[in-house]
Amino acid sequence: RNGIEEFCNSPQHKQYCDNGQVRVLYLHENESLGPAMARYYASKLWGGETYFAQTDSHLEFYQDWDELYTNELKATKAYPKSVLSSYPPGFQKENGGILEGKSTPGARLCTCEFSSSDVESKIIRINTGVGYHGEEERPTQIPFIAAGFFFASAEFLVDVP
Repeated sequence: RNGIEEFCNSPQHKQYCDNGQVRVLYLHENESLGPAMARYYASKLWGGETYFAQTDSHLEFYQDWDELYTNELKATKAYPKSVLSSYPPGFQKENGGILEGKSTPGARLCTCEFSSSDVESKIIRINTGVGYHGEEERPTQIPFIAAGFFFASAEFLVDVP
């Protein structure tokens, strides 16, 4: 079984699949063309939603995460042309699919450099600096975006296809 089947067959989530809120594109591994192309294909599943989020598959969310990010996005100086991006913090405790405990602020993406690893030759690595404290009035502007997590107005998909 795959994760989508499990999600869509659960009584808690079945309604979202039945009304078209979950869209899936299956590819055979020899057709996948890597993570960048997979992210592009996933963006093409956009169905007119107001916001767009791209995450790594292992990211976990707190209850009402969407409201938190929507409010943060609206607080930026450049809204609606803003993108929230960070290396998300880790989480520790879960109860029935809902993360418990306090949310913690992510890390700022401060500098970048080409990887020095032979395996990752010419791959840009974004480095983190001082983390957010959680008391900031608005998100800080940064010059980088991490593919592992970003959240934006869905206009992003039209403006930057």
